Amino acid sequence: MSYILHFGCGYAAANRTKMQGLLQMKQGSNRRNYWAAGLVAIATASAAQAQVTPQPGETGLPDNVEAKGNDGDIVVTGERYVNRAAIQAKRANPRIADVVSASEVGSLPDFGFGEAMRRIPGISLVQNNQRGEDQFVGIRGLNSAYTLVVRDGIALPSTEVGRRSVSLDVLPSTIASQITVTKSLTPDMDGNAIGGQINYRTPSAFDHDRLFGSIRVDYGDYQNGRRYSNRTPSGKIDALLTTRFGNEDQFGLVVGGSYFRRDSSSTDPTAASYGYYDAAGARLALNSPSIASANAGPLRRDYYVYDNLRDRLGLFGKLEFNNHNGIAATISAAQFTHKNDEDRNDNVLAASGNLTNVTATSGTAQSGTGTVQYDRYFQRRQIRYVTGTLDLQPTERDEINFRASYGVGRFSSANVESIYTGGSASSLFGYDYSYNQSDFPILAPRNAAATDPSRYRQTLYGYGLNRNIEKATTVGLDYGHNMSAQDQGLGFKAGTQFRLLDRNYDHTESYYQPVSTALAPLLSTQIRGNSFSPFIDPAYTMMLVDQNAAEAYFQANKGNYALLAATADNNISGNYGVKENVYSGYFMTTWRGDRLRMTAGLRYELTDFKSSSYTRSAYTTPAQYALAQRSSSYGNLLPSFNASYDVTGNVKLRAAYARAIGRPNYDDLATPATITRTPMGLSVARGNADLKARLADNYDLSFEWYFASDSIFSAALFRKDIANEIFRSVSEDTLDIGGVPTLVTVSQARNLDKARVEGLELGLVVSSLGSLSSPLRGLGFSTNVTLLKTNPTSILMNNGTYRQLNSLLEQADTVFNASLFYSIGRFSAKAAYNYTGRQLAVVGTDFAANDRYLGAANIVDLQASYRVRKNLTFMVTAKNVGNDRPTRYFGPGGAVTRDVIDNGRSFFAGASYKF
Repeated sequence: MSYILHFGCGYAAANRTKMQGLLQMKQGSNRRNYWAAGLVAIATASAAQAQVTPQPGETGLPDNVEAKGNDGDIVVTGERYVNRAAIQAKRANPRIADVVSASEVGSLPDFGFGEAMRRIPGISLVQNNQRGEDQFVGIRGLNSAYTLVVRDGIALPSTEVGRRSVSLDVLPSTIASQITVTKSLTPDMDGNAIGGQINYRTPSAFDHDRLFGSIRVDYGDYQNGRRYSNRTPSGKIDALLTTRFGNEDQFGLVVGGSYFRRDSSSTDPTAASYGYYDAAGARLALNSPSIASANAGPLRRDYYVYDNLRDRLGLFGKLEFNNHNGIAATISAAQFTHKNDEDRNDNVLAASGNLTNVTATSGTAQSGTGTVQYDRYFQRRQIRYVTGTLDLQPTERDEINFRASYGVGRFSSANVESIYTGGSASSLFGYDYSYNQSDFPILAPRNAAATDPSRYRQTLYGYGLNRNIEKATTVGLDYGHNMSAQDQGLGFKAGTQFRLLDRNYDHTESYYQPVSTALAPLLSTQIRGNSFSPFIDPAYTMMLVDQNAAEAYFQANKGNYALLAATADNNISGNYGVKENVYSGYFMTTWRGDRLRMTAGLRYELTDFKSSSYTRSAYTTPAQYALAQRSSSYGNLLPSFNASYDVTGNVKLRAAYARAIGRPNYDDLATPATITRTPMGLSVARGNADLKARLADNYDLSFEWYFASDSIFSAALFRKDIANEIFRSVSEDTLDIGGVPTLVTVSQARNLDKARVEGLELGLVVSSLGSLSSPLRGLGFSTNVTLLKTNPTSILMNNGTYRQLNSLLEQADTVFNASLFYSIGRFSAKAAYNYTGRQLAVVGTDFAANDRYLGAANIVDLQASYRVRKNLTFMVTAKNVGNDRPTRYFGPGGAVTRDVIDNGRSFFAGASYKF
């Protein structure tokens, strides 16, 4: 009798960030018929494959070992080996899925594994505020709120304020032995994944039959290093060690670590406000029908420059037991920490009143105001977890799995801020403007005073601290009969899981104003000696704040400052806590024949949600707050069906249906009510504990042609019908304000209309363009494209009308990836290209002209490696070689340039050694 057992318990804790005085511390729905196009592609490929003889050697290779010949020499290397491992894993998966192997993940110099996922059809990546690093991932055009990221099948705690999304830049790639992107769910998977699920599998000592170790070191250089701080080396070091021990090698140990350091800067010229003028020079309202043909003139220009020093440290360990006769157990623990030390300078020039002499290319602001702002941020994200598993196999066809995990996600951001203002509606700060070749307005000050630091006095100084902590406990139990990949006939599986989540957000601030203008220090006494000009305006020299001088003055002259009256209010109004418990159970049955495999079942998830916050109970001075607690509970029945059929030895058809949910973000549920007085009356912003989870019916059809062991053509059609879509809306309500019933405007997230997403995915991997004797035998390519058609939701505007959007948020209607690679002998090279189409980033509920779009991205990366010895390889990498600059747009039709971000290129040289 054989046994497998999954047992575990967990404990994790995380230290609070310590501060040494806070200071030290064209878009539119594509109307092509993708379903018809996809069916044509499938039919065409089916006809073509009928002429192909099945290839030998179709059995898969493990992700973490190299293919070897009888004499031990490597015979499949480089990109061909990477493709073979990924393709065979995709073929064996019972769901519609794509796989990234450990070799692909480990081939990149990045800390996180976002870059490695670009090769997967349907994947779109969202950068960290468009500053050069992949942070969030979306599947099939949907934003990251629809994507569930799990580790060994268990959801990770989030480090993001208000969001459920997991930051990929916190997770080190060294702890991923395989990444699987699942696009069709089965009942044994978490239902909170409308877009799909990304599971990264951690390494196991039983992946190897002996001691295994690897180490990689990369030295990096960012073209845009820090501008006004001392530059330091960039780079990465990864190490992984696995070993087996015991008299029968029944024990295993895995330890791994990763350290990454990035010294870089970004420049972000921004024109965040425009006025629109007709031919006679009259300014138009944003809802004017004539605005589309009006001349746009900048009312404000910011030159932002960010100096960033990012440090990431990841540590991972796993102890395993497997007696090779039915009992297996693991206990693992990890800590991933991401620190960001950021200096941010901003030079602002803003118009006072209307522009004059406005044409399509130029204009004038007769008067204006100048502002110089400095912020120093100390940010920290951290994930800690402990997980245990125990597998028990009472018979050859029965398996019991138990898992338990406890994880903590933390975020903290401490900042110090200093603002200096020059003039107020003064002619000394007027400007002329013209547009450059990037359609960005270049402002030329009309008087030298605008760039004279002695004309600016400090108007604010202070500190802020935001902290967020999420604690998650997960326990699950599964039982399966006749469910292994080798079992034929009827099988079934049932299980249950609960996930208990506790999250708290806290905001603290202390901001001060000089008590009089005469006592406010001049910028000229707190200015850096460094000189820096934005890439887009070389004639302009930025005024950069010397934070050390500003802090020294404040500490020595605290009597010259008064605490802002709003500080006490803000220290209460934004804080909240939530508890969310999800209880689930499922039953599924599977039938496997020689060619046909089917899985069907039901999953039920019950969600209990509670929130607490201090809500302003009356509009009085001083403000009055009362503890407000809200709760909701809802259940969802989630059916699913998956089927696959082997048409021939090389052709597989798949079909799937699944219902999934998308729970609202925490901010939308729990943000306390805050009351502000506006020129239009009282305005209230509040959370909505009654928000319903999004519900989606997902339909999938997939064709896969494996015309070689390391080559594939695939085509997939999908449709998602999404109900209860969420957007923030505005309505009117009567509230008790100071004992008086008062009509107020209420801003709140609500469930609105339905949305539909349809799409086509095409993928082709050809690992060799020639025979073994051909000079082209080492040349290959891979390419994939995702095309989307959306029937998005309507949103409620401030004026009570509805407006149809042209896409969902962060949804690109086209995502295209292509790579060309060459591997011969010891040498390998690869060129990769990514295109991500235009995306809707922000929705304006006042005017459509305030919608914001992220322009299309075109990114090219290059890599080459040379294997000096069997276990030693040197490699070089160049990233963003075309210097793609993310650009955001808004205005009529989203055609006005808002900002252009320069992150520069980066270069790495390194070596890896395995033993």
